[in-house]
Amino acid sequence: MGVKGLKRWVSVKCNSRRTLLSKRKEKFIAIDALGFMYFLYKTESLDWLYGGQFSRFEAALVRYITSVRKVGFEPVFFFDGKRDENKWETSLQRAKERAETCNLIKTMIKEGTLEESFVRRNMLSPSGIRRHYVHIVRANNCRIMKAAYEADGDIAKFFKSNPGDCFAVWTNDSDLLCYKDIPRVVFFEDITLTSAGDICCNYFEQTNVLANLNIPANFLPALVAMLGNDLLNSKQDKLHSDKIKSAVAKECGLRSLSSCNNVKLITICSRYLQKFKRNSDEHSLDAMIAKSLGVPIGRFQSTRLAYFTLPGIVEETVVEQDTRICFPPDFGQMPLYQIMEDLRYCAYTLSFLGRTVAEYNLIESSQPRVFKIRESIHCVRTIENLKQETLPLPVLAIKVLRQLVPSAGHHVYDLEWRSLLSFLATDEAVNQELYGGSDTSFETLVSKKFIFRVRSIIMLYLLTLDYLVKICDKPADYNSFDGILYSVAYERNINDPNSIVQSAWENEVFEECPKKLIETKSDA
Repeated sequence: MGVKGLKRWVSVKCNSRRTLLSKRKEKFIAIDALGFMYFLYKTESLDWLYGGQFSRFEAALVRYITSVRKVGFEPVFFFDGKRDENKWETSLQRAKERAETCNLIKTMIKEGTLEESFVRRNMLSPSGIRRHYVHIVRANNCRIMKAAYEADGDIAKFFKSNPGDCFAVWTNDSDLLCYKDIPRVVFFEDITLTSAGDICCNYFEQTNVLANLNIPANFLPALVAMLGNDLLNSKQDKLHSDKIKSAVAKECGLRSLSSCNNVKLITICSRYLQKFKRNSDEHSLDAMIAKSLGVPIGRFQSTRLAYFTLPGIVEETVVEQDTRICFPPDFGQMPLYQIMEDLRYCAYTLSFLGRTVAEYNLIESSQPRVFKIRESIHCVRTIENLKQETLPLPVLAIKVLRQLVPSAGHHVYDLEWRSLLSFLATDEAVNQELYGGSDTSFETLVSKKFIFRVRSIIMLYLLTLDYLVKICDKPADYNSFDGILYSVAYERNINDPNSIVQSAWENEVFEECPKKLIETKSDA
């Protein structure tokens, strides 16, 4: 839940404090995991477009984990869970922006106008990186906290459960300054690994932020509601935001706030709130502010609930009957979701039977494909076939792909299958196979356009594995296999005659499937 302009305002108006972690007495560093991933790709100048440079990402992440532990802290990684339905409008808008970026990059590549600076500014998550990320954190015995929805509330809950033991949260989300249980925030750009092996951090304290705003802590949710956040992104919410600006401008004797930048707007809104400082009751406070601005009180109540009510306190709401699924953008030349349609429908049958599903493939259309999930003969047959398979799911996923791709009228070349195998076997092999050793210059990567097809195959593999986990009702052993890298228990070397992948290549798994695993609709 980003608060518009707050990070910039804090950087301009508040003084940060500098510290060396070796001098601190606390025990834990909370890390916004997704934000930290983007931070590492940016600061380490890693390629995200042509594969992801997983081994270099891993080296950078392990270096930070090691440095944090060296100065006496334990890193705790907080990962987001599923999408919050209350923020669907925001999620959909961001998905549309990612799709637009994806299509623009594809056009630039085709026209030969793609520049490295544009790629750096418009990063999208590499296919499969999040699973690999979890694998690295788990392999280094770090604590992982998985939230039901967004992790912000869980971070605040962790601070509340460990008073005095948590130094700060590493993040780029300024809204974490608005949680009453989080005393300090360190933005990623303010973290420095020193040559002496220490970690230098510039941090902002919530008490200092409140002093500069000149409002008490329980006024923060009201300020956020006035400024807007990810919960307030519907057309009606935007109309209310305009109404708030007009009311505040009138109260402050200003003609308009439409031309104000976010830093100035925050200052003006905080001054507006100061006239309510005598009122300490939160409910009556929200009611008075909403009434004075002429907007519904629900805007303020929902924001206060989000920032001041921690996970586990509020009962779960009734599960929504309709399901909305937004596909991630892909740069490849293969129609991933057409290829996966029959297998995907089988997974839907087990999860959403009787419910309506809206599929958003924003690369192709802004309108969703809406349909109701009904049990079908071909799905029943497919589920039975797959459940009878005894192969480990990682290998079964490749076997299924060997049928799905040609059945959709497409062909995968041996070079591409072997690139996928290298990707599965060892990450170093990926760097050698895809990146050509040490030469990872932007110009070299652009010249290897076949990497886009390999990237598509990798995403196909990940989707297949996800669906098989659901259909076969058994795990893919994520403790030793993260969806990308096989662990030592599987194979270290693609040339090892005893490895599962090598034996599968030599036998039926990597030939045309002798048994039809996926029953298509036409078969029924």
